[in-house]
Amino acid sequence: MMARLLLAAIAAAPGRAPPSGAEPPHAQVEEALLRTAYPGYQPEQGWLGHSEGFLVGRSSICLEGGTCLLAVAATANRPGGEAVGGHSWSSFFALRPAGAGWVEAGYSAGPVISAAARWRLGVSILVDGDGPFLVVTTSTSGGEDGESSATHLWTWDGAKFLPVLTAATTLQGTAVSESSFALCADRPQDRPSWELRTREREGTGKWTESKVRVRWNGQAWVERAGDRPCGDRSGSVAVASATPAAARGQAAVRVKAASASRTAAAPKGRPGATAAANAVDGDGKTAWEAGGKKGGVGEWLQLDLASSVGIGSLQLVGTCPGPDWKAGPRLKKIRLRFEDGPAQEETLADIPTAQSIAVKRTGPARWIRVELLEVFGGSGRRNACVTEATLQAR
Repeated sequence: MMARLLLAAIAAAPGRAPPSGAEPPHAQVEEALLRTAYPGYQPEQGWLGHSEGFLVGRSSICLEGGTCLLAVAATANRPGGEAVGGHSWSSFFALRPAGAGWVEAGYSAGPVISAAARWRLGVSILVDGDGPFLVVTTSTSGGEDGESSATHLWTWDGAKFLPVLTAATTLQGTAVSESSFALCADRPQDRPSWELRTREREGTGKWTESKVRVRWNGQAWVERAGDRPCGDRSGSVAVASATPAAARGQAAVRVKAASASRTAAAPKGRPGATAAANAVDGDGKTAWEAGGKKGGVGEWLQLDLASSVGIGSLQLVGTCPGPDWKAGPRLKKIRLRFEDGPAQEETLADIPTAQSIAVKRTGPARWIRVELLEVFGGSGRRNACVTEATLQAR
């Protein structure tokens, strides 16, 4: 099932991008940005230069203060709308005016596609009250794995490009599961401007749907349960998955080992399917499933660090993997403990994506323990899971 990207004209908020920011003031600016990023650019052939490939798509925006962002989609083969086979990629540039030209102020390589099947790749840039979002959409069809699509959200924090969300949906057999982030058109001042939508069904059965209003706070999506859902009009739609959001300006903390108080019994023939190590393996399809008889309440997951270090934040996916994530208990309230010092309690949103928790402990730690205090109720699966747990240094 292909994901569609819907773009809406977004009025700039005070202190954000100027009204002309939906596109550069004129085409010459975008051409100048492309020529700065790719000195060998030949617009007639769409050739970006040796090892740079052919131009598939581009989008740019100029922010208040003069810096312009440029997103480029390229391919090793000559583009033709929908291509078959080959390798394609995206790149992000931040450029600022200097004299009569432009200089590069930031760069990042974005998502890529390597597929023998049909594929599409698109880039766009959105601006709302939370800042600029660079959007890369990819889709493949006709391969051994059927049809799939993904949307990747990145942001620019004024110094570097940061991944915010990697989102994916697939059609396997007769089961369909879709998640999306919608940019709400009806967003009051200082209110959440995005909505997380999920729906799923088997075959031609009825869709099971849910909606949660959220806001991007610079490190994670934060639920605002008191707000009504988005209106029918919305902006960017991106399919969503449980990929942890990158914490701003922080380095990853290496986890040496993971352990748990109790682990659910694993299915026959899959001895490690519920193990604690699954929470730190970087695979969104595996998880630690808590043992016990209360949905996992009272159990804990401990991360032992490779060295004593100050922890700035914990990114946690507190749901079980798969399209039926609401069938089981989901983490609602947790307590963080360390080898010494006070504990810290936090309340999580009921969403299948990573949530970032700022760690209040200022000194170094050798380990961190996540205790399950309360869960959202489920209808099928026995106990709660932690699909992914990652740490960022202070």
